[in-house]
Amino acid sequence: MKKLTMIAAACSAMAASAAITITDVSARQRWPWNSLVDVDFTISGAAVGEAFAIDVNAEYAGGDKKLAAYTFVNEPIAGAGANRITWNMGRDYPEFRAEDLRVSVTATPFSGTTPVYMVIDLSGGKDATTYPVRYTTTPPAHVQGAANEPCQTTEMWFRRIKAGSFNFNSTDSSPDGYFRVNLTKDFYLGVFECTQQQWAQVAGDWPSSFSNEAYRASRPVDDISSKPLCGNTTPSYEKFTTSPSGSSFIGKMRARTNLSTFSVP
Repeated sequence: MKKLTMIAAACSAMAASAAITITDVSARQRWPWNSLVDVDFTISGAAVGEAFAIDVNAEYAGGDKKLAAYTFVNEPIAGAGANRITWNMGRDYPEFRAEDLRVSVTATPFSGTTPVYMVIDLSGGKDATTYPVRYTTTPPAHVQGAANEPCQTTEMWFRRIKAGSFNFNSTDSSPDGYFRVNLTKDFYLGVFECTQQQWAQVAGDWPSSFSNEAYRASRPVDDISSKPLCGNTTPSYEKFTTSPSGSSFIGKMRARTNLSTFSVP
């Protein structure tokens, strides 16, 4: 934010495991002065491919006042070597000012229970050229049955799922009644079903059969064929993932978020 003024000083670092160390910590607000703070640090002693969830905290007023980072521009996850996590401080603390801010970094081994959310901002609507993407460790504010909540209308929330194996129930004649599925990469899965207003924010229409205007905004999309979804009348896994048309819902989401793997399960 334009009114945000701050000096971010190099400061302490911590590691949740004694096997690793964090050094070379520095924090700098981006020029022109705005709400984004780049936090740089180096992780040593970690194995190749090992991932850590990063917590960023800060203090000011001689250490009497404390802040915690919740919202980030990139994933708050890091590995061995030099890293940069960008904190959207203006979103967490609007209008904040300080001249003696000191930032600390903590690294915790990343697990399937570590909450990391990706949020796509759809508020620009159907005519937007870009949809901002941010990352946060704070769960969406949601009340079951509530209407017009941002997390189900003008935002789209995803939670990071760690790679691993699980049993997938099968209705065919598989010997054990399920297949073993192996996920080789972490991915983000929608927290909520795609709602009708989310669809309208992107596509500009309300195609679902549940059309009661008083309630439809946060209701799930229904009766959507493959044509408006991906642009193909005979969908296949390959077409959904590699060749959605630019005019389709998936095609527009990919172009406006720059997330080339955005798709449906």
